[in-house]
Amino acid sequence: MRDLLATGVVTGVFESIESAIEEAAEWLDTATKKRVQVLDSVIIEAVEKYIGKKRSEWAMVAAVVDIHIPPKAIKNAIDEAVADGIIEGPKLTATQESLTSLGFRPFRDNSGTFVYRFIP
Repeated sequence: MRDLLATGVVTGVFESIESAIEEAAEWLDTATKKRVQVLDSVIIEAVEKYIGKKRSEWAMVAAVVDIHIPPKAIKNAIDEAVADGIIEGPKLTATQESLTSLGFRPFRDNSGTFVYRFIP
């Protein structure tokens, strides 16, 4: 990365090392946000497919019945997206953060099986 920034400064692409660092940081931040948004979309699609309801209806449904989704359903959706080249294989922490941001928490259902439960 240093070589890239230094080359940019020497060739005049960047005015200074400070501007090179700022642009690189901005680019990395944007790239990270886009990856998270795509992962969120993959998870939302998996949940919608699994429960048969659009995201806008989840809170209403959750008021009547618990919404649970097995980790396997999430994993299969992510694996399909990776195989299709839509996303790169995300780390487990990124997947868990995405699920949490969408309102899902790890939970054991009545049979003791680990699931993600939607909590509006």
